[in-house]
Amino acid sequence: MGMVDRKPTGWMRFLLRLPVGLFRAGLGWLLLGHFLMVITRGRFSGQARYTVIEVIQRDRTTGGYVVVAGWGAKCDWFLNLLKTPAVQIIVGFRKFPTRAEVIEPDRAAEFLVGYSARHPSMFRIFARALTGDTPQGTLEERRRIVAISPLVVFHPITGQRSSPN
Repeated sequence: MGMVDRKPTGWMRFLLRLPVGLFRAGLGWLLLGHFLMVITRGRFSGQARYTVIEVIQRDRTTGGYVVVAGWGAKCDWFLNLLKTPAVQIIVGFRKFPTRAEVIEPDRAAEFLVGYSARHPSMFRIFARALTGDTPQGTLEERRRIVAISPLVVFHPITGQRSSPN
């Protein structure tokens, strides 16, 4: 059984929510750009929802940020952005509007090849948590992972200035 089979509760939920407090206090820069906070609109409530996610790749040419829905395609932030892909992100000291796009599975699997090369230990932990198996590093395995946990790219909306938190 992988981690996407259930939502985090208790202490795990508390620990996972701690970085949101850092970002909301203007201290997201402490996470050195390895994480961002996405602000979505609740798909039912319309209320702002805050989630901190690891950045697996940054496209320095376009300014886009690639993340993975680590708790699977049924996690709230992912479902929220499917309904309303115009979201804001906070990275370090900058807060700016973006358009979220789910990355097509074959291309997403390629992103995971790069991530696993840059962060082999983290990838092994992540892959095992998702699949329940010891990662073998195959393309088929990466395709299975992105089928469980899609990748998303946040494209900055040009013409709108970034702002401090």
